Amino acid sequence: LLDSMHAAEVTYFEKTGILAKFSRWNGGGDEGGYGWYYYQTDKEQTLTEDSTPVLYDTYDAVYDDKGEFTGKGVTHYYQNEREIDEKMYQDERKKLGIDDSGVSCTKDAAAIDEVIKLINN
Repeated sequence: LLDSMHAAEVTYFEKTGILAKFSRWNGGGDEGGYGWYYYQTDKEQTLTEDSTPVLYDTYDAVYDDKGEFTGKGVTHYYQNEREIDEKMYQDERKKLGIDDSGVSCTKDAAAIDEVIKLINN
């Protein structure tokens, strides 16, 4: 279902068909940027970097004219590439079954060298 998607973390929400990736940029954290991207999985398609999320949010730190972090950031919310407000975003998350029960896809994952060793044995 998933191939070649760069992410800091990938989570699957069981019985929803929703796969989420967490990405970060500019160092991530409060002084950088990050976001959650939610994808609807389908047996007929493979998710890649070019896939369009059904829902996502982004956070970007705000810097002043001197290039210093202001202690603030801006969060934007999107549904199918259209910006929406936070309430609508949270309502859509709930409709899709996105909550804190997601399972990390790396929980029982094996490193590439471990998989190669298993295949060769």
